[in-house]
Amino acid sequence: SILHNLGTTFINSEKSEEGLDCFNRSLTIKKEFEDRNVLASSYHQIANAYYTMGDFSLAIDNARRSLGNYKSLDNRLFGAYSMIVLADSYAQIGMFSDCEKHLKIARDIIKEFDNLFILGKIDVLYGMKYFNEGDFEKSVDCYEEGIDKMQLDDARKWVLHYSIELINVFIYHNEFS
Repeated sequence: SILHNLGTTFINSEKSEEGLDCFNRSLTIKKEFEDRNVLASSYHQIANAYYTMGDFSLAIDNARRSLGNYKSLDNRLFGAYSMIVLADSYAQIGMFSDCEKHLKIARDIIKEFDNLFILGKIDVLYGMKYFNEGDFEKSVDCYEEGIDKMQLDDARKWVLHYSIELINVFIYHNEFS
């Protein structure tokens, strides 16, 4: 648990490699106890670390492991969080059909729990999908809806991040249309 918390601290401090090391060491210990809930959480954190480092294939592998453990525990909410990591990782490598498959399932679950930040993230991922399909208007609508939800959740860092992404969508559209 100490290694897990230290790993989270490293990730939040943008020290992904150190965080990943802590998560992997923690996972080795946790496997001995065979606690699926703890394993699911560990795989989820490792997936996030790989995502942050830009290694999307390992993010996908670990998010799948996390999702499998959460499914076996019938933990729909945290399984949906793993689906978001999967969807985002697939989006980053241009696999939008796989991205959308996970978004559809996760959206229904997240709506039940009214998590505005994650609902906003889902909208943004749809915005990325539509942008890559050439549907500028749908893309902008999704980005704006996602940013609005994140503002309501007071997620300032992500509002700024996705606002910049939206500006890039406008710039790209103006240059190539």
